[in-house]
Amino acid sequence: MGGNSSNVTGVSGTNPLYQESLRRSIQGRDLVPREGQSINWEGIRGLFPSSEKGYGTNMGKLSRDLWLRYRAGKMTQREVLDAIYEASGGIKPPAWAK
Repeated sequence: MGGNSSNVTGVSGTNPLYQESLRRSIQGRDLVPREGQSINWEGIRGLFPSSEKGYGTNMGKLSRDLWLRYRAGKMTQREVLDAIYEASGGIKPPAWAK
């Protein structure tokens, strides 16, 4: 979540963007921020197992290539997201949910 940081405010990188995104996603729902964050992290874990996280993995390379195609105007955001979802085989439920 790199980016600039401030020793004065303690704000680090893009964390404020993620915080605001989370705040908006739970707004109007009966959830506290940690619950909203847990839902997000479980979804990411189910989409990308630890063996497929990082730029050097097959999914990492595919994701990077798809987003480059998006930036070049060759794909829409929805097409990229659908392609990543399809390539990963969808979101697998967490072990505790079985």
